[in-house]
Amino acid sequence: MGHSEAITHISLPDLIRLQADARALKLPSARPVRSRQAGLQRSPQRGRGMAFAEVRLYQPGDDIRSIDWRVTARRQEPHTKLYEEERERPVLLLCDLGPSLFFASTGAFKQVRCAQIAAILAWLALWSGDQVGGIVFNDETLSVLRPARRKKSVLRLLDTLDEQQRRDNQAPAQDEQPAQCRLDMALTEARRVAHTGSRIFVISDFLDISAETGTLLGALARHNSVSALRIVDPLEKELPKSGRFAVAGPDGPVWFDAGNPRFQRGVHGGRSGGDPETTAWAGRAHRMNPQDPLSQLRDIHLPETGGFWPPAPGWWMLAVLVIAALAALIWLILKRRKRNRWLRSARAQLARLEGSASSDPAWFAQLNTLLKQAARERYPDQHPEALTGDAWVNFLLSTAPRDRVASRPVAEALVQSAWRPTVSAEPTEALAFARLWLGGQKC
Repeated sequence: MGHSEAITHISLPDLIRLQADARALKLPSARPVRSRQAGLQRSPQRGRGMAFAEVRLYQPGDDIRSIDWRVTARRQEPHTKLYEEERERPVLLLCDLGPSLFFASTGAFKQVRCAQIAAILAWLALWSGDQVGGIVFNDETLSVLRPARRKKSVLRLLDTLDEQQRRDNQAPAQDEQPAQCRLDMALTEARRVAHTGSRIFVISDFLDISAETGTLLGALARHNSVSALRIVDPLEKELPKSGRFAVAGPDGPVWFDAGNPRFQRGVHGGRSGGDPETTAWAGRAHRMNPQDPLSQLRDIHLPETGGFWPPAPGWWMLAVLVIAALAALIWLILKRRKRNRWLRSARAQLARLEGSASSDPAWFAQLNTLLKQAARERYPDQHPEALTGDAWVNFLLSTAPRDRVASRPVAEALVQSAWRPTVSAEPTEALAFARLWLGGQKC
C-alpha cells in the first residue's frame, strides 16, 4: 500500500488492529451517570420495567423507590428489591462514506476517519457485551447489518467499511442524485432496523442533508439514544483569507481564489442551507477533526465525573436515617430526664435537710416523709405511702442497693421518730442511708 493510498483509504487489517487503540476507551451510558448503579450500564428500557431478582439489605446509593417496606417492617432493617437489568443493548452505527467524505486538506481523508471511528465504537460495544450492527452507505450502495453479539458481526461490519470506501482510481457515479438524500435513506432504514432503546451513532460530515433530515433524526431519537459525530476538515471550518489553491476532482484539479468575494459568499451560502431543525442537529453534533480523531473520541466517550451535588438517592436515605436516629436518641434522653424528675427533686430536698441536720425527732420525721414521697413516685403500683412500722422498714431494706443488715438500725430509727422522744441513730447515718437509697432508684 502506497503512501497516498494510506491517506485516502484504510484496509480491513488496519480496522481490525484498531481494537488495540480502543482498549483505552469506554462506551458510556446513554446519559451521564451521577451515582453508583448496580450493573455495568443502565437498562435500555425506559422506565422501571425489570424482572424481580431478590431482596437484600439497603446499601448507600440504592434507589429509595426500590425499598421493600414490608420486609423492612418485618425485620426492622431497611431492605431493597433487586431487579435483573438488561445486560446487552443493540448498538447501531450509521457510517457515511459518500463523495463529500472523499476529501482532506491535511492528514487522512474524512472517509478514513469515519471508518476508524465506526471500527473503534464497534469494538467497544462488543467488549461491553452489546449487540453490534451498522448501516454503511455511500452514493451508490446502502448496506444493512442487523445487530448481533458476535465477533463475526463486527468483522462483517469492518469488511463492509473497507469495501464501500472510494478509491483513488474509482470514477464517481454518473447517475442523477435520487430524490431523497443518502443520509435520509439511512435514517429511514435505521428506524426500521433499530429496536426501542438502541444506542445509535450517526457518523457523517452532515453536508448532504435535506429539510427532512432533522425530522428523521428527531423521530429516531424519540425511542432511542442518538449520538451524532460530525467529521469536519479544517478547510471546511475556515477558508484561507487569500491566495490561489487547487482541489483535486474527478476531472482534474480545480483552482479557486480564496480572496474572491463572490467565491466567499458562495461557500458561506452553501453552508447555511437546510431547515433550522437540521441545522440545530448538525450544530449539536460532536465535531471530529480528521487530523487526530482518536484523542477526541476519548474525550467524548469517557463518562462524566459525578459531582458532589446533587447527592445520590442513597445519601439522601442515609441522611434521613441519621436524622431519625438522632431524633430518637434525643427523645429517649428527654423521656428519661422527665421520668427521673422526682429523683432530682428528692435530692434537692435532701440537700436542704442536710443543712438543718439535728438529733431532733422532727428532723428524722421529715427525712422519713421525704423517702416515702420518693418511694411513691418510684414504685406507684406498690403504694408504699400506706406502709408503716416493720412493713415500711422491710420495704426500704428490700429496695436499698447495699447491705440490709447495716442499714436496718437507721431505717428503724426513721420509722420510730414519729412517736419516740429520742432517736437512737446519728443524723449523718440517716443522711448516708437516704443518699444510698436514692442513688439506687434511677429509672
